[in-house]
Amino acid sequence: VNFGLSEIHNFSPRVINEARGAYVRAAANAVQLGVGHNYADQLGIPNTNVTNNNSGFPTMNIQFLSGIGETPFFPLNEIENVFQYLDNVTFINGSHTFKAGVDFKKIQRQFTQILGDPAGGFSFGGGFTADPANPATTGNGLSVGDSWRRHADTELRTGRAPFHGVLSLLARHVES
Repeated sequence: VNFGLSEIHNFSPRVINEARGAYVRAAANAVQLGVGHNYADQLGIPNTNVTNNNSGFPTMNIQFLSGIGETPFFPLNEIENVFQYLDNVTFINGSHTFKAGVDFKKIQRQFTQILGDPAGGFSFGGGFTADPANPATTGNGLSVGDSWRRHADTELRTGRAPFHGVLSLLARHVES
């Protein structure tokens, strides 16, 4: 589901405001192929498939050979809501145009996912592990742009220079 509104308002021939708002909702619900089956117990590996969430065939990897087993990172249950508000204002004074704006984004996630192999995993080789990524929950920023027209065929434009994170820095949060 997504929904958006946009409004452009001319306060005067020299001042123009653009406001936009949006809402997006996405959902996913998926399970592994072998859900409900205790294949590890049948293979003689006890206490691996305790619940339906970690049922299925365990993943087995041998270095330099193709692995076997269920697809990792299932079951997955995710609901995401994104709320966004953007506002830009433009000031025109003769041949000079100045733009500034702000962009607020809030992301809400309800996320349930078994990391790694839900039915267990066995690796035989020189592999390594990694820490899973942590998704961002906000995306605020400010932007400024400027253009100046000296003649009809000459224009100096600084463009839009977004700066992300200033609002969270003001709220004493650590930026990564």
